[in-house]
Amino acid sequence: MLKQAASLLSYRKKSTCLMVTLIATAAFLMMSIAPLFSAIRNKIFSVYAEQLGIYHGIVFDITEEQKQRLEENPVIARMGIIRNFGNYRLDYTEQTLTVGNFDEEAMALGAISVTQGRLPESSDEIALENHVRYQLPEGTDIGSQIFLLKENGERVGFTICGFVKDYKANWSEQDIVLPGRTDLPSGFLLNGERLQGQEVLDVLLYLHTINKMEAPESTLVNCVSGFHQQGEYLLFNHGLYTNVAMTMLRPIHTYQSIFTLLILLGVGAALYTALFSYLRHYEDVAMKLYSLGATHRAVWARLLLWSVLLGGTGTLLGFGFCSAFSVWAKQNIGYGIELVGRWKEVVVLIAVILLITGVFFFWKIRKLADCSISEQKQQTKIRELNGKIDFSVALAAEHIRKNWKQLIAVSLMIVMLLIIFFCIKHDEEHRGMGYVGEYPFLTAYSKEGSALVFYGDFEFLSKGQTYAIEDVESLRSLPGVLGIQAMHYGSSANLIFPEEVSDYTNWIYQQTTTTGFDRDIALIADAPKNIKSTQEGYGIIVLNQEDQERFQMQYPFIDVEKALRKGAAILFCPDIQIEDGYVTAIGNRTIKAGDTLRFGRLQSEASFLEATENPALITYTEETLIASEVLNQSFYMDWAYGNEEIAYQITIVVSQETAKATEFLSGINNFTVYLEKDISDADYKNVEERFNRIAFSTQGALISRSKEIEAFNDLLHEATRLSYTVVLGVLGTFAGIILVSVIYGNLLQRQRMFGILRATGYRKRYLFQAVWLEMLVYWVVIAILSYPIALYVNHQFSLKIVGPVMQAADLWVLAGKISVFSIGLLLIFTLLAWLITRSVFKKSISSCIRFAE
Repeated sequence: MLKQAASLLSYRKKSTCLMVTLIATAAFLMMSIAPLFSAIRNKIFSVYAEQLGIYHGIVFDITEEQKQRLEENPVIARMGIIRNFGNYRLDYTEQTLTVGNFDEEAMALGAISVTQGRLPESSDEIALENHVRYQLPEGTDIGSQIFLLKENGERVGFTICGFVKDYKANWSEQDIVLPGRTDLPSGFLLNGERLQGQEVLDVLLYLHTINKMEAPESTLVNCVSGFHQQGEYLLFNHGLYTNVAMTMLRPIHTYQSIFTLLILLGVGAALYTALFSYLRHYEDVAMKLYSLGATHRAVWARLLLWSVLLGGTGTLLGFGFCSAFSVWAKQNIGYGIELVGRWKEVVVLIAVILLITGVFFFWKIRKLADCSISEQKQQTKIRELNGKIDFSVALAAEHIRKNWKQLIAVSLMIVMLLIIFFCIKHDEEHRGMGYVGEYPFLTAYSKEGSALVFYGDFEFLSKGQTYAIEDVESLRSLPGVLGIQAMHYGSSANLIFPEEVSDYTNWIYQQTTTTGFDRDIALIADAPKNIKSTQEGYGIIVLNQEDQERFQMQYPFIDVEKALRKGAAILFCPDIQIEDGYVTAIGNRTIKAGDTLRFGRLQSEASFLEATENPALITYTEETLIASEVLNQSFYMDWAYGNEEIAYQITIVVSQETAKATEFLSGINNFTVYLEKDISDADYKNVEERFNRIAFSTQGALISRSKEIEAFNDLLHEATRLSYTVVLGVLGTFAGIILVSVIYGNLLQRQRMFGILRATGYRKRYLFQAVWLEMLVYWVVIAILSYPIALYVNHQFSLKIVGPVMQAADLWVLAGKISVFSIGLLLIFTLLAWLITRSVFKKSISSCIRFAE
């Protein structure tokens, strides 16, 4: 029986080779797809981990006993030690410096590396975060000496031995930082013996039970339960395990699951269609066995053994593909396939093959036992042929009628693979390719106050830091600088509405004010009562001289110089559109030109914690501007360097001169310096040096450079490109094998009939027409399904899983790509029709009639 089963495999060599190749490719696809997506996730994770560190969280200010508890906690896999020696003022500057050290494990978990020089080897040496050099006198470098001032005024000198990469700006930070206790060192010492301050112990934790797709908060909170106030002394690595994991890794994990399911369904459908077609060869054998008196069991046993040999051969070949691919993948994309761990996929594949075989037996083979001998030997009668093309159409229609189920199955599989292909291509093109802009730029973000308490409508913020307008404007005159855009600090001031009752101001107040939150405004002694104001319902735009010129061009009916005189402002009050069954527009009828704009805010000279514990330390202040012009429309500005802005809320436009004279606008939160596209290296270095000195004049500043963003995007794109290319290559190969195995294999089985047609005088070109017409119908069905399904699914993929969202123009481009694919598919179908026709007329008629292939 084994010999008979083996002979069935060797009898029809081409069909068997196609079927074995299809099974091998299915096995390879099932075993490799999950590791491929894992490799993509790992590469993205590692690129970001180099910037953000792999630690899950930091616990500040713990005791030795608490440290021992953490060491004994089985949840914690790795722990790095940070020793904080305190926060000291840098002599001859207004800056302070937190000093401490990291042990080797902490350096590894935080991905902290030395960029120049080395770490301290003696107690009088210090290594600094790279940005600190810009807070020191120009020319400070390795070998220079700096001095820290102790509380008693004593100066302690250290020699700079090296610089480490900037890490703190990329890490998360608490809302309230206690210098020397809950902050991180920017100066690295061997020990703190020369400063003789209070040493604080911190730890970096890496957990056993956390994978890349899980946020660590709850596990970390449980680890440090009872230590102290966790909100102030526990810091999570949100950058890696929240931002990256949720925005980049989770989408990949999501569509890995979706694609895996689709691929499994596709493999099942492909095997069902191809195996059903292939197993039809067994019908002749089964009929002979039944005619000789064989039982269902005997017929089933031979069919089952045939399928096992077929499936086993294909699976072994698939293992071979995986082994070869694993060796290549380890060398080129840094990962391999653990074949021992992929046994589940093999079991599923074999089970699917056996299930299809069982269905074929009970659906097709068992019926043959009831057929008469004459029915079994009945031959198709071929009527006299005139060689007309009408017969070609009729022949194609008959084949389509018999094979329409395979047609639908193959069409859906091709469309499914096409969807997967374009989804992966969309992700590959946009993964890490963030918008950089047309012009090179340098951007600095000062550290804003993030802890807040509401007293009525007014927000009391922890102290932020700002840049001086004069310092930022000094960059404008440097060679290579095109211009500067700045955001002025004004978010903590409330716009006070006029006392006159107005639907317009009432609606804004209701939409932007949280009632019953935090504390009563009555706690602030001099704050006004019974007024309405908004902190979120308006925005402020500060225009420098260059911006005023552009503003004048866009609003020629305004005398901008007069309207933006010192102490004056232009007010934009767009209509409010309310949809409540129908659209209602509420317009501004309250604020008019010449009115006084009042701005109130809360401030204190005390620290945030002291002020919130004792509200008497908080004072209320007001500043005013004159509304020189009031435009009841949305603010629009076409900024330089390709930036446009439309504001659908109240927008107040003032000059830079007014901002300097208005306390809550006199500082700059963040600013961007735009550079010439062809700026020379020397000019760029000069601008960057001046920019850094201003940007790092505030502590905790976050710096963004277009060159670094582009380099990082290129690194991220390169890290995933090859893996995605492999995925697309595997899917493309699988699609090609499906086409050849199912469609071409089906045509091969008809060679007996085609040979009979040839013997009756049927011409070669008419046979080609018949086969090509059948293939053309397949192609039309695939094309009709491809456009609506692929366009819809890819748009939903961009909308809900991986952005940016595809717009109408993008969908037209995608439709063009589908058209190119359709044309290529038509050429492939034409080639298959030509090959089968050539095969029939190349062989002798007896060979075609005797053998099915």
